[in-house]
Amino acid sequence: MKCRKQIRARHRMELNNLEQSIPSSAQDLPSHIEKILDEINKLEIITNDIYLLKDLLSALKATKREQIDKFRREIFLMHFFFFYLLESIDQSADIENVQRIG
Repeated sequence: MKCRKQIRARHRMELNNLEQSIPSSAQDLPSHIEKILDEINKLEIITNDIYLLKDLLSALKATKREQIDKFRREIFLMHFFFFYLLESIDQSADIENVQRIG
C-alpha cells in the first residue's frame, strides 16, 4: 500500500512539473503533450475519466495550431486537464483507502 502511495505521489509530482512547463509556443505543444501522455500511461489508474482526458490530449496534439486564439484555448484546456487529472489521482487514492478500511 505504501509503495502505491509513493508511486502515485511521484506521478502526481511529475504531472505537476509538466503542467508548470506548458510551452508558450504552439510548435512545442505536441511534444509536450506526448510527454504528458507517457506519464499518464505510467499511472496505474484506469478510469473512464482518464480515457476521456487521454482522448482530449490526443485530439489537441493532432490539431493544427495556426490561430493564436485557438492556441490559447488549448492552453486553457491543458490546465483544466491537469486539474481534472490530479483530482482523479486523489479520488482514486480515496477510493483505495475506503476499500482497504471497509
